[in-house]
Amino acid sequence: MKLVISTILGFCFFSVAAFSSTPIPVQGVELDEYQGRWFEIARIPQDNDTQGRCRNTQALYEVLEDGTIGVENQCEISILGLEVKQRIFGIATPLSSDEGIFKLDLRPLSSVIPFGNKYTRGFKVEGDCWILELDLDYQYALIGNPSRTNLFVISRTPDLDPEIFLELIELASTKHGYGDSVYDLEVTDHDGVAPLDLP
Repeated sequence: MKLVISTILGFCFFSVAAFSSTPIPVQGVELDEYQGRWFEIARIPQDNDTQGRCRNTQALYEVLEDGTIGVENQCEISILGLEVKQRIFGIATPLSSDEGIFKLDLRPLSSVIPFGNKYTRGFKVEGDCWILELDLDYQYALIGNPSRTNLFVISRTPDLDPEIFLELIELASTKHGYGDSVYDLEVTDHDGVAPLDLP
């Protein structure tokens, strides 16, 4: 998959000299429209990240009364031949009323602690979550962070038009300054969905 992306994008990228100093978040995100279920289409894996073994990866976002977003990330992983669903909860806090910039607090032990608010129980791991590209109808999005260490393509359905996928990763590489790191994207497996058929 990486070779296919590299070959195709090699003909698309005209210049990497004009990278912005940081990625450019979208303007005017309607949280009520953004909430709900999203499917992970592809991601740049992280060092020592067990999510690379995950399948059927999804995120559920819920707008809470205080204006923050409750986050539930879930996926399935095979352990000793058994399919086990993993969950992690957290809170995404908008840092701007105009831009898609959020502080993300994830709680690694939230799914195993049996008491308290599921979004806030247990210790937290902090990070940044920026919406870099967002479909006008809120059907697909590109998610990153200011240091460009994370990159996700997400969609309302577990399959995404290959042309849209290529457009998003081209924007990540050029407009948002991810450059060659987009070649590290790995496509997420979903049951009943054929592998991404790139042109």
